[in-house]
Amino acid sequence: MILEVLLLDLNSKVESFENIELKGGSEIKFDAKAIFDITDNLNTILKIKGDATNKVGINGKWKEDTSVHADAGFKGYSSIDQINGKTIHIQIDDKIHTDL
Repeated sequence: MILEVLLLDLNSKVESFENIELKGGSEIKFDAKAIFDITDNLNTILKIKGDATNKVGINGKWKEDTSVHADAGFKGYSSIDQINGKTIHIQIDDKIHTDL
């Protein structure tokens, strides 16, 4: 199952959250703008939890970033593409497959 974040639909149903937990073979795809739209705050770091059956696909330019201070068991990433002049940060569970 692939979940693509469709912002128009998602923004009408969900407002400002900081954690996503993927279950059983789920895949999610988004970009820096979508992450900002999910968190509604440029200073919020989205945390994605899951396991080895999950995949996170992120469009745009990103880099692994130790300055994100990711929690134990997570890797931090920062967008090279900026939103409103700010860098977007995320944490992804080490067990999740990413295309980063």
